[in-house]
Amino acid sequence: MFSAMARHGRPRQWRPTGWFREGTVPLDRHVRWRTVGSVLASTLVFGGALVCAAPMADAATVIQVSSAAQLEAIDQSPASYLGDVIELMNNIALPAPSGGATSNWTPLGNSTAPFSGTFNGQGYAITNVVIHDTSGTNVGFFGDSIGGTIENVGIAATVTGSFGAHVGVLVGTQNSGTITDSYATGSVSGTDGNTGGLVGDQVSGTISNSHATGSVSGSVGNYGGLVGYQDSGGSITDSYASGSVSE
Repeated sequence: MFSAMARHGRPRQWRPTGWFREGTVPLDRHVRWRTVGSVLASTLVFGGALVCAAPMADAATVIQVSSAAQLEAIDQSPASYLGDVIELMNNIALPAPSGGATSNWTPLGNSTAPFSGTFNGQGYAITNVVIHDTSGTNVGFFGDSIGGTIENVGIAATVTGSFGAHVGVLVGTQNSGTITDSYATGSVSGTDGNTGGLVGDQVSGTISNSHATGSVSGSVGNYGGLVGYQDSGGSITDSYASGSVSE
């Protein structure tokens, strides 16, 4: 444990801490201290994949993502990032599935370990996302979001959910939290569950200034252009869907 605090409680000027590696991905770790509300937070800026614990117990970690390799590193070790602040620094296209795989993305967060952090796309989009999930109950770029903040991001994806799942391009299940200024496009299909162009099942939370333009295919269950099913705790404002919906 170390502290970057000066004598009078002001942060010291940050310095690069050098290069190191995790696997084969180079990491350029720079630690910047800044005040977020009343909390001193560390901003970790990496040239490659992303790993570092916040140096202070109450610090919030900001992960800046600039490449598909960085995004994939998060998806491969999601438990390390579910409560962090993640920021996109540019548009990112995921590589196509390879080696016989049917997906190039595993939903971020599930019912056991949901996403509870902040994902700020900063106006950028993630494209070429392919999710073919035959076993998950919450399927989308984010599987299950509880109290999470998802904002300023676009997702272009082909999403196929398992029987009885909650399936959406952006989020499978939203349970509290917010989705703001975001959109989804592509296609989504589900069977005997809740299937939506943006969100599969909105248990609670808010969706605002967001839209979906992709096609939705549902069989039995509930399905809709924007949200497959909205529980009484959910709120939707200034949002719309313009894609096709079919059975």
